[in-house]
Amino acid sequence: MPTAKKFDTEFDTRFDMSNVRQMTYPGSPQSTKNEISREEVIKIVRGIVNDPDWLKWMKMRYSSKSHASFCFKTAKQYLVDVLMNPALLKQLNYRRARGVIEAIAPLRDYAKIRYGVELKIDTEFLWKFMPHKSVSKVTEAILEYELKDENRRIEIVNQALEGLKRVLQRNTKYRLPVLVAFFTGLRAPEIKYMFDKWSNLKKIKVIDGVVLVILNYDRKKKKCYFTLMPERLVELINKHHKEVKLTNEWRSHVLHKFGVAVGIFRKSWVAITVKYLDKNERYALQGRAKEIEIEHYIKHITDISRRYLEAFKPYIHLIHTISKGEEND
Repeated sequence: MPTAKKFDTEFDTRFDMSNVRQMTYPGSPQSTKNEISREEVIKIVRGIVNDPDWLKWMKMRYSSKSHASFCFKTAKQYLVDVLMNPALLKQLNYRRARGVIEAIAPLRDYAKIRYGVELKIDTEFLWKFMPHKSVSKVTEAILEYELKDENRRIEIVNQALEGLKRVLQRNTKYRLPVLVAFFTGLRAPEIKYMFDKWSNLKKIKVIDGVVLVILNYDRKKKKCYFTLMPERLVELINKHHKEVKLTNEWRSHVLHKFGVAVGIFRKSWVAITVKYLDKNERYALQGRAKEIEIEHYIKHITDISRRYLEAFKPYIHLIHTISKGEEND
């Protein structure tokens, strides 16, 4: 076990690390009788976020050095205050608030590896204070414009394929979720919801090779009523979904472990289907259609499914890279 390096005098925790194995942030549902005081947890966190070695460690461990720097910067500026008052997250913009929460996973890893201390901070609780992320019409318009350029479209798809293969090459539980992201274009929370509720979701085989999955996901302004998936992928999820336990941070974990931003699969889904599905059909399958419009798309789901399958035929072989379904990491 590495010897704990002392923090600067101002942040010295001044207690024997060998006698403290787990440190739970008070007030968390995970709290135990052995929890230390709130002040001691704050001192540990304050020491780490002000430690340049933590940033060096993150840059060595994670593929995205820029994201490591962003997490370090936001954690140093906001994390201690947020732990003392989680409601402060709502005062930040979405990107900074997310950066604060995403910094917690590497912070816990660093504390455990470097100091032999296991910090238990309830990120599920902190997520409740996240500011709303509005869908940017400007961002969507820019993507639509980009996709008019064939070279840019190919670039986006290739970037997604590179990230997808990077995850599929590893024996990790994230293989199925990233395949779902690639073949559905759904958001990370919707994919978590899908795996959590999989046993209860209705699945309808529309044509050979394509299954309609009824999600009925409805969270404030975020909605997704249904999506289409390759039949082979549905079969794999049927077999292994109980082994895939995702947290609200699963997208961050994929970024940290593999250097892959899950959001690229939402873009590549549009890039792949843009020549086969019209804009409104894509919106419906990605959860942007209004409830009143759903009946219209369901009536035409067979035709939409045929065109969906044609669009994704060149990529179906990627599903077969998971033949044994060993979902462990």
